[in-house]
Amino acid sequence: MVLLLTHSGDFYTVDLVQAALQELGTPFFRVNTDLLPVQYPVSVDFAAGEPVLTFHLEEAPVRLSSTQVKSVWCRRLWPAQFPEDCPLDLVEQCRPAATQLVLDGLALFRDALWMNPIDHGTRAESKILQLNLAHEIQMPTPETLITNEPQKIHDFFHRHQGKIITKLLVPTVVSMEFHQDFTYTCMVREEHLAHLNQVRGRPQIFQPFLRKLREYRVAVVGEQFFVGALDVPSTGPLAIDWRQATENDGLKWENRALPDEIADKALQLMELLGLTFGVFDFVETLDGEFYFLEVNQAGEWGMLQRDLELPIAQAIARELSV
Repeated sequence: MVLLLTHSGDFYTVDLVQAALQELGTPFFRVNTDLLPVQYPVSVDFAAGEPVLTFHLEEAPVRLSSTQVKSVWCRRLWPAQFPEDCPLDLVEQCRPAATQLVLDGLALFRDALWMNPIDHGTRAESKILQLNLAHEIQMPTPETLITNEPQKIHDFFHRHQGKIITKLLVPTVVSMEFHQDFTYTCMVREEHLAHLNQVRGRPQIFQPFLRKLREYRVAVVGEQFFVGALDVPSTGPLAIDWRQATENDGLKWENRALPDEIADKALQLMELLGLTFGVFDFVETLDGEFYFLEVNQAGEWGMLQRDLELPIAQAIARELSV
């Protein structure tokens, strides 16, 4: 059996993978982690000898032993949802134990194939680690400053003639669907320098503004590459963050290939991070240089399959079905 770890609001990509598993005849079970263990209690039972993890669902309990689960797609691990009328101080008291129960229960399947292992995925979320490892393997990256020190930002701004961007060190939203708290990459303006003290409470990433020819979104499954590219304008909001595009902007994903040396570096980085799946962001500048921006161990790829018919879900299903 394949265990699919996601959340109750997830759709499309998880549906694609489920359909691909069905086509292969591989049994699977979807777990909405945000509903555990408050709405659906969880038990770990050692009474029968081999430990059994039970999800007490409304329809019927689902009991899983370590020998039953052959692989796990760890797409999303979301914190437990508590009732809205539950006092905040009680939620804060209860959440650590609730989280621990779910994580420790899932650890019973440590011998399964994980895409990706929880500890590796958590470690890979560090942008500082990603950039450091990329530097070690000589993968081109933009000059980067990560700080909450106003003077350092001020100096970085002037060193790059006032052309720098900033983005969050930790995202406030994990989905690319519209959300009021979603924050795009943005330019740092001269008038922002007077308010840099606001950064003291929220460290951010700062990089020079790159004049881009294309943005790349690359899903890597095992050693398979699925590459989509966008030709972006050299000025305006879309030159800073293509995710602001609307249907009226006319941006379209195109099939592209990465240079061999960049693809090789990407696989090296995946190995160093302990990932079997990752979604990379690269940019190609007007002068033909490629730069690595980041790799998301649970990144979005649905638009590449939808618009370019890239069989990413099928590749994931095959990896999980081995």
